[in-house]
Amino acid sequence: MKLTLIHFIAFTIPIQIRATLTVCAISTSSFHVLLMSSEKDIATEALSECLLKQIKFCVAGVVIGGVIGVTKKIGVVPMVTGGVAGSFVDLGYGYNIACKEEVERQWKAGR
Repeated sequence: MKLTLIHFIAFTIPIQIRATLTVCAISTSSFHVLLMSSEKDIATEALSECLLKQIKFCVAGVVIGGVIGVTKKIGVVPMVTGGVAGSFVDLGYGYNIACKEEVERQWKAGR
């Protein structure tokens, strides 16, 4: 059976999105409780939470990689590569743009 774009959209994308959101959500969830004792600790925790909330490029990389992998029939390597590259872009974007206030607060607190 030939895989058409309709089949890809109907079956593959929802599975990839669920898997991607699961992987990215596990990396962003925080299962510990920190006792904040100083401004430095508070600033560090705020920056960590902000950076870990940046998942949009990870998700986009996995979805685009999945599309390339299915259409070119080369497996999951593009999906994994897209997810890893997207994670690095998320970190850079978060540190330089999205979490700029938290970064400045951490620098002022004495890193």
